[in-house]
Parts: sequence; C-alpha cells; structure tokens
Amino acid sequence: MRTRSRRAPLLAACAFALAASLSAAAGDTKAVSATAVVQPTMPAVSGSLSTPQGERMAAELAGLEKALIQHLKGEQPSTFEALDARRKELKARIDAAGLVPNDKKVLDDRLSRSASVIARSLRLTGGAALLDPEVSKAVANAGAVPNPAGSKDPLYQIDALLGELDRASANPADAEKIFDALNRRYGTPKVASGAVPVNFGAIRKTLADTWSFTPKGAPGTNAAKARDLGRDTPAPAQEPVVARGESVDYAALLSLSGGRAANMIAERLPDGGERRFVADRSDRLKELLDAGRLAVSAMGGDPNTFSSIDALVAHLSRQEQDLADSMSLGNNFDSMDEVMLRVSAIKSINRELGAFMARLWEYRGFLRESLVAAQVPLNTKFTPWETFPDGQGSAGAQVVGLNRGVSQFVGLRYDNPDGSSRFQGQGRGGRSGLIVALDKGNKRAESLIGYDGDGKVQSALTQMYDGSKLTRSERLDMGTGIVEIVDYKADGAVLKSTRKNSKTGEQFVRDLSGQDGRFEATTLDGRREIRFLANANGAPPAISLRVEKVGTDGTFELERLVLQNGTHIVAKSPHVNQLLENGKKNLGWEVALKSLVDATDGRKRLAVGRSLAHETIVALGMNDDNGRLSKPMAPSSRPRPRTPATSSTRPRAPRSDFSSTRTRTTC
Repeated sequence: MRTRSRRAPLLAACAFALAASLSAAAGDTKAVSATAVVQPTMPAVSGSLSTPQGERMAAELAGLEKALIQHLKGEQPSTFEALDARRKELKARIDAAGLVPNDKKVLDDRLSRSASVIARSLRLTGGAALLDPEVSKAVANAGAVPNPAGSKDPLYQIDALLGELDRASANPADAEKIFDALNRRYGTPKVASGAVPVNFGAIRKTLADTWSFTPKGAPGTNAAKARDLGRDTPAPAQEPVVARGESVDYAALLSLSGGRAANMIAERLPDGGERRFVADRSDRLKELLDAGRLAVSAMGGDPNTFSSIDALVAHLSRQEQDLADSMSLGNNFDSMDEVMLRVSAIKSINRELGAFMARLWEYRGFLRESLVAAQVPLNTKFTPWETFPDGQGSAGAQVVGLNRGVSQFVGLRYDNPDGSSRFQGQGRGGRSGLIVALDKGNKRAESLIGYDGDGKVQSALTQMYDGSKLTRSERLDMGTGIVEIVDYKADGAVLKSTRKNSKTGEQFVRDLSGQDGRFEATTLDGRREIRFLANANGAPPAISLRVEKVGTDGTFELERLVLQNGTHIVAKSPHVNQLLENGKKNLGWEVALKSLVDATDGRKRLAVGRSLAHETIVALGMNDDNGRLSKPMAPSSRPRPRTPATSSTRPRAPRSDFSSTRTRTTC
C-alpha cells in the first residue's frame, strides 16, 4: 500500500483505536479454538418484543442492520462512519424512550452486535471504506447460514466470520487452522442455499498485505531485532509505520545514511509529500514576491515600501480590482476558465500586473491540489488571500484534523473575526466528508457526508448543537430515500421527530412539543392518521384518533374522529357528521350551522340555508333531485287561525324552516 503522507498511518491508527473501543463496548473478544465452531463476540440475540413502541424501535434497528449488511456485501456501499453514527443516534433514542426492560435488553444486544461488526470490519480494512470483494462474498454466505434455535439475530454469523478473520490477522501462527475452519463453514455453496464459492486463500493473502498496527518494539519488528542484536537504534521522531508483522524504523535507517542517499529515502517516506509541499511553497512564494515587486516597479511604485508579501499582495489585488472594474469584467471566480479570461484581459492592459495575477492564481491552485492530495502538514496556516475566494472575509485558515466516530477528517478551517468558523474536510479514502459550522453564539452544525465511488452523495447526517447540547438531527439516506429529522429538548429528550420516505411518500411524525395535543401521525397514499397521546401530565386525550384525506394541494379534509369513549364521528360531507357508538350503532347526526349564523344578508342567508338543507338530505341518503326535499314550501294563502293564549297547544314552526330538522347542530 502506498502512503502519501504521514497522516495516512495516523488516520488508520485512529480508526483502529476507535474500532477497538467499539469492540470494548460490544464485549471482549473471546479466544476460540480454530477447530471448534466459530463464535461471535456475544451469544445470539434471542427474545421477543412486548410493546408497540419496542416494535417500532426494532423496525428502525432492522433498517440499520440491513444497511450494514448491504454495505458489507458491497450491494449498497455507504461508509462505516455513517453507519456507526446512525447506530449511536438510534441507541440514544432507545435509551431515552423509556422502554420496558425486556424490550430494552433485546434492542441493546442487537446494537452491541452492530458495534462489534463495525469495529471488526474497520480493523480488517485498516480504516478503509469497503471490505475486500472476497470477504464480501464470505459475508453473504455467512448471512445465509442458520442461526442457533430461537435467534433472529441477522448479524450473528457475520460477526462470527469477521471475528475469526480478525483473530487470524492478529495470530499468524494459528491462521492456517482458522482459515481451514472458516472455509468449511462459509467457503462453499453447500453451506447454505444461494451461497457462492469463496477463495479464503486470497483473503488470507489480502490480510497479510494489509496494514497492521503492531505496537512499537513488539516481537518481530525492526526495533526488537535491533535491541536483540545489542545495536544502539536511535529513537524515531515519530511512531514507525507498521506493515503486517513488520515495523520499518525509518529514522534509524536515515541515521545510517547521508547526503543524496538520505534525500532520496526522504522522498519515499510517508511524510515525503509534506516535505515537498513545504519546500515547493517556499519556492513559489519567492517567485510570487519577485513577480509582485516587478509589477509595482512597472507601475512607478517602490517595491521596498512593502514590508511583507501580504502587504504586497493586498496592494496589487486592489490595483487589479480597480482595473477590472474599469473594464467591467465582473467578479466571477466560479471556475478557472473564468479566472484565466480575467487574467488575460488584465494582461492585455498591464502586462506585469497580469503576469503577477497569473502567478498568484497558479499558487492558489498549487495549494488546492496539495490539500486534496493530503500533502499539507497539519496545523499549516494560510492567510485569506491564499485561500481566496473561499477565505474572503475570514481571518485566515488552518489545516486541522477532527475525529468523528471512527474516522479522522482532515481539511481547512476558516476562522472569522467574530469568533465563528467553518471546517470542511475529507476522510481517508475520499468516501466521506465533514462540514462543521460554528457561529459566534457557540451554536454548531455538523454534517457527515458519505459518497459512492463516483463522488455522488449517498448519505448525510447533520447535527445541530447549542453549546454542548444536541438540538436537532437531520439524516438523509439516498439508497432508501428516507429523510429523518429529530428535534430535542434542552434535557436531550426527543421533542419532535419526522421520518419521510421519498420513494413511497410515507411520512411519520411524532410531536411531543405541547403539554397537550401530543400525537403520532402517519401519512400514506392520500390519508393521514393522527393518534393522540397522553398529555404531559398523563391525562388521556379527548380524541384518540383523527383520520384525514390529503388533497393534492396539501390540504387536509376530515374523514373520521374517534373519541376517548369510543364514539366515532364520521364526516359525511363538509358540514354533516354521523355519530356512531363504537363505530357501528347510530347515535345521531350533526350539522354545522356556523355559516348560516354568520350570514347577515337576507338573500345570502336564504342561499346558505338551502345549500345546507340539500347537503344534509343527501348525507342522510335521500334523493333531493331538483331540490324536491330541500326547497322551501310556498306559504299558504289561507289565513291561519289564531290560537287562544290559554291554549296548551305549542306553536309549531313552518316546515320550510330548516332548523326544524331533528339534528344535533354545532356552530
């Protein structure tokens, strides 16, 4: 493996150390005889879930396990960093969910299994994003091997396989026996239906060639050999780079050489690229300074008045901007093509100034290429003009490394005068990226992004913090099309969560933000079901369920309400509802008359009344063609007899009065 900079082994070592910590969290790996049935870190997860809440959490965990298996098999590549971040976020939610002990244990055991698989995979790959193709085949076979009776643990056999590969890589003397056992269990199509042949010999060779992280001075390393021979080996300036079972102490080798030979060896060291960068940067800055002094002299100025290259660049940049404004060139720096057109235009008017600007942009390009190639040492600082236009308005930039999950990301952090900053870096292998934006109020947003081999975004996780408190989490999975958003309270409890599947259109919302009106809502296929939860004080909600139709314009139309006492209120039309006992027995009808009450104009009131009458009669299932039942009857021409005041007969409203309909009305 070719190492481009000294950060590469440091990054790999970081991934290894963090992967080891994951294994510690999952449980210590037990030494198992190679001839025995291979075993994973922990027994197969068994037990069943007993609550709907546990089942929902289990469904989300199953999605993580599926994504992890697909990544291990190479079917839908992600990153181990993104998968582990997803695992941690799900564990935090499970811890805060208040599950019953049995459900909590089952889910925790499955999460520990995921942690073990991720940690072992990272050790086998040296921190790389993907497993070796032959190992992926073995993973597919292992996933098809039956589990112990009563277990529904999808990662059990995969954890066993990776654990034995991990053990073989750490114990070369036992490797042959271990690989024989693995080949019998997972290597042939006979192990399970749909299995494929696996070349465990190729896997063994790959492990032998893969980077390892042998402790300094361990038996078999150069340092140990030198010590055994009584040779006085100088202490290296940094930890030796370690190949499988063999540590090459470069500092000791250099102490035995000198002159040109030492320089040739230095160019091949892991930090050779960084050394070249430092030397090249110094040479290019001198060339830039010379071009700048020449440009100042050509314009009649005295280059000796500028005490630093920063002052010189600032002066000439202002001169160039003034000339560009006079030529109406604009300020488009989106591509180097646009930049070169601008430089050519400047050069046509002021040859020396144009030559300086060409040299300046060439220097900026050199910095960018070196950053992408990981050849810039950590903690290297840049002024704003060096990183222009990205660094425009900042106080400067610095190359830093940030650890997140099981990876280290190296990139530029732009620092602003008000205390805010923005970091954008890349993980080892270029398959993951990290963006960290910090505002002056100490609010921070972190975005972890996973890419495929073509550089397309596969996943993204953004987490927002207020100080050290997580306030919001947003997750995107391009493979599944699922977007998840979670808002948190100050104490870390979930306030509101949203999960949307862009492929199926399904959306789930859980809102606990209010003291009352807390609910879970599911939207799918043009319908939304809202299930109201107990209030913050534990009191049951007045309404248990609300079902709505979702219009194409995003509006909602009531379809059904279910009250706490079991009464169903079914919407028959916009203003008419039917009341049913337990959804079956008719209890009555409701007509909403608010529009009639609100109408003050006589003609409008009559029209509203007729419309409500027609709507009500149709909702009752009767025929109202031509308004035969809802049309007001003409008043009688015969005089009505006057009723004596002493009569017990109650006055009756005319039949044309809509309010005489026997309904339960709501306004």
